Amino acid sequence: MVEAVIVSALVLVVFGGLLVGIDYSLKLIIESRAKITAVALVNERMEAIRALSYNEVGTVLGFPAGDIPQNGSTTVNGLTYYERVLIDFVDAPEDGEAGADSNAVVTDYKRIKVEYSWQVGTNATDTVSVVSNIVPRSIETSAGGGSLRVNVFDANVQPLSGASVRLFNDTGTTTYDVSRTSDATGQALFIAPANADYEITVTGIGYSTDGTYEATTTNPNPTTLPVAILENDVSTMNFFIDELSDIDIRTISGVTTGNVLEPFDDTTGFASSSEVVVTPGELILSGGAGSYVATGTVYLNEIVPTALDTWDLAFITASSSASTSVRTRFYTGTSTFTLVPDIYLPGNAAGFTSDTINLSALDVIAYDRLTPSVELSTIDPNVTPEVLSIDVYYIKSETPLPNIDLTITGAKTIGTNASSAPIYKYTNSFTTDGTGDELLSDLEWDSYTVTVDTAGYDIERVCGGNPYVLEPGVTDSLDVQLVANAAHTLRVEVVDADGDAIAGATVDLTRSGFSESLDTGACGQVFFNSGVSSNTDYTLSVDAAGFSNDTTTDIEIDGDEVIKVTLATS
Repeated sequence: MVEAVIVSALVLVVFGGLLVGIDYSLKLIIESRAKITAVALVNERMEAIRALSYNEVGTVLGFPAGDIPQNGSTTVNGLTYYERVLIDFVDAPEDGEAGADSNAVVTDYKRIKVEYSWQVGTNATDTVSVVSNIVPRSIETSAGGGSLRVNVFDANVQPLSGASVRLFNDTGTTTYDVSRTSDATGQALFIAPANADYEITVTGIGYSTDGTYEATTTNPNPTTLPVAILENDVSTMNFFIDELSDIDIRTISGVTTGNVLEPFDDTTGFASSSEVVVTPGELILSGGAGSYVATGTVYLNEIVPTALDTWDLAFITASSSASTSVRTRFYTGTSTFTLVPDIYLPGNAAGFTSDTINLSALDVIAYDRLTPSVELSTIDPNVTPEVLSIDVYYIKSETPLPNIDLTITGAKTIGTNASSAPIYKYTNSFTTDGTGDELLSDLEWDSYTVTVDTAGYDIERVCGGNPYVLEPGVTDSLDVQLVANAAHTLRVEVVDADGDAIAGATVDLTRSGFSESLDTGACGQVFFNSGVSSNTDYTLSVDAAGFSNDTTTDIEIDGDEVIKVTLATS
């Protein structure tokens, strides 16, 4: 029996490897045959185009115009190949370009690109292409054209390659409809008949869309009108697109929160530490000026909430320089510390360097308690980073509010109406489901404002701010906390210079006969609704550790008001 098992294992190893090799070889043969076929197709198509007369070389709805389709497909041996033909005029630099052309002809010769693509495997594609120039037998002649350069940028104003740029015009004697892909510099160049009212659309798979807008009855004053291409001239247009994002919006009420603050006044909050010391109100490396150690670490006491619905945010107030760093991590344990893996808290292994850490994705069943840790480091023995405080927030309980009508509106506009009111690029009204949840997909990066349409409610807090800044290529969650409607309210958002929420700030609202003081929570917001009346003489004072105080007088409250206060570092 033992011998049979050993022989079976050896046979499995030998023939298993052989079968893997055979499978790989078959796939390689299939892919090679597909590429050979594609090369033959692309060469055959190019030769057929080159056999045409110079005037016949052009595409349907293109410039130069002709009878060659821009897109097509053919099937060989059961595999479909997708054909794309690009034919463009070239303004050669040898005789000057655009308006500087010595003979005022920008259509010097034609350039052809034939491309064949096909599917490889489940999601991948492969492509072959060939490019050729077609030069007229006689001297160049004007075909009545000009140039358009379209620059495509991302949200950070960096050139974006691979974007699809479509140029369309049906107002002339012939229709022009050509698409280009932006190059490595983010540019797409068109040579097209001189004409007005060219429409441009810029987009990409998984990306937002930007472009021009025609004046209509609903948008009589577009922000970006169609562009004109002038004879022997170059026009330039700039557009901005980036990856689409998702927002999961929740409507909730009755939120109770808790937090644990470590102000580093002494070492009573430490579970363990090495090579760090506490001076009044700050944690620094040991050793002293001129001999600061390179690295020091402290593990704080374990945070064990008595009630826990969701972990929320952690705020680290610290001071560092180019030669120092502060990294925050989260563990479990009181003497032996186990790091929370990145699969549960992405970025935890490397350590967080930001002032605000989002803990909301942590599974509260697996992690019903946490041990924060801070690592200080320096490469200059004369300088140490300083950590002033760590504040960890969590939600004890909350109640979902189902079937709430909301409207979300972006800040970007596409024009103004007849009354000069802005026409927003994105606005959407919706109702949260039975659990108070709604997922909005494929949103453009923008600043979005949420309003509640269901009667009887005020927005008490919107964690992340309202307006909420949505970055490109992310999936975010937005909690909209509602309370019973009051006639006059004031919501105050307290942020730093980077726009991050400041927790633990004291906000005082006063006037003759009224005074109330509230502390901001993890969202950096407070809400005044009890006893607030319609008046114009309110004073708002905001005080937060590590920041300069801010006082604003003669504040008017009439209805539901929102004020954002930005504090400077002291």
